[in-house]
Amino acid sequence: MSVSTRARWRCLVAGCAAAGLALSVSACGSSSPTSSGSSGSTASTASTGSGSGADVAAAAAAVKKAEQAPTRIGVAEPLKSAPPKGKTFVWLQCNFTQCTQIGDGVKAAAQAIGWNFKVIPYKSEDPATLVSGFRQALSADNPTAVGLSGIPVDVWSSVLPAYKQAGVPIVASYVGPTPIGDPIIANVSGPEAKKAESVPLTNWLVADSHGKGHVLLQRADDFTIYKSGDDIFEADVKRLCPGCQVTNLAQTIPDVQGGKTVPAIVSALKRDPSIDYVFTSNGSFIPGLPAALKAAGVANRVKIFGFDPTVENVAAVKSGTEQAFTPSAQSYAGWLIMDATLRHLQSIPLPAGYGETPVQLLTKDADFTVTGDYPQPVGYQDQFKQLWKVK
Repeated sequence: MSVSTRARWRCLVAGCAAAGLALSVSACGSSSPTSSGSSGSTASTASTGSGSGADVAAAAAAVKKAEQAPTRIGVAEPLKSAPPKGKTFVWLQCNFTQCTQIGDGVKAAAQAIGWNFKVIPYKSEDPATLVSGFRQALSADNPTAVGLSGIPVDVWSSVLPAYKQAGVPIVASYVGPTPIGDPIIANVSGPEAKKAESVPLTNWLVADSHGKGHVLLQRADDFTIYKSGDDIFEADVKRLCPGCQVTNLAQTIPDVQGGKTVPAIVSALKRDPSIDYVFTSNGSFIPGLPAALKAAGVANRVKIFGFDPTVENVAAVKSGTEQAFTPSAQSYAGWLIMDATLRHLQSIPLPAGYGETPVQLLTKDADFTVTGDYPQPVGYQDQFKQLWKVK
């Protein structure tokens, strides 16, 4: 592992403790492109462009549609035949809850088709254990495919030649931008998923603010997967809401780890009374924000929305103290990981946009259950099995 990769991984370890999951990160020294510094919390205002006003009525209609729970999985083409039984899928599982939830989905999918499922645990804070897990899987388990989540490819790129030579595909998930090519066959819940999640949130902003919202965008760009999502969201605001304004609040991983996110948000809101929305890259970054806004006397003017809610954020949306989120479906992602594997084995090309997980806009008006893992569409497991031609 190179010196730069080791430095980047030290950033990852620091960030995982704050976010509660293993996430891809860029180098510690990087900063938001709209930040005025490389350390601490900084805010800068980004223009959202010019042009005609936002179409508020169209946005409101789109919001109503997005509030409906999805009923169909995101793939439609059936396999050519039922998969053969007795194959083995190896899941490299980090020591965070989200990795376990995704792995549980892969396990259920493997059981549905009569495959063996093996877990090789590794420690997110020790990249050597991930690399050794990859090597163990290839040398000892005769895998049909191997999957993992959250860890950037440059950390484990040393194993790619061996996997390519062995003809064993790797399915990545939640790793941020990743080139697809032998042996990496898919990136589930990558940047394409963020595109699908961003538009409903932008439409909600347009409809709720009548095209004039001023958003404080809380960024932690050292987390690569979230930087890509935030960039997509900011571009969508520029495109769909030219009368809106975005102020970036740039934070480092130590800021997020050290519990500095919420105080920095409150300070930014006090400095600029025109800000009336807070957008977060991940709900786990803003624990206790509604109470902090209330204590600061700004709760009545500010609304909270963003990507990837925790169960606490989902409960807050239900109660009305937070306003809008698009959730992440970890167990579904596990089934999609298996689906990518089966299509690869039958030489079925993955369709454009493959890797997106179900999208629903959670607002107080939407019908949803407060849960830690998004369980939609109802019966998605049976829909996958039907495509796979298994009972």
